[in-house]
Amino acid sequence: MIKLQTRVSKHRDNIYHFLWKIDSECRELRLSMNDSNVMETIRKIRFLTDLQKKYRRRLKLLNY
Repeated sequence: MIKLQTRVSKHRDNIYHFLWKIDSECRELRLSMNDSNVMETIRKIRFLTDLQKKYRRRLKLLNY
């Protein structure tokens, strides 16, 4: 049976995938952190964490 996705469900799926991508990037940054790039890595992680918060709120609204 063919399932037709609505615009909202497609948007929700895209947000899920984007959050998964951001999460994996943060994990990679945490693993690659060393003494020489600590400040730069922390800056990137904070930016990605803020993005995660933003998109989690959007996802929460879509799931409501």
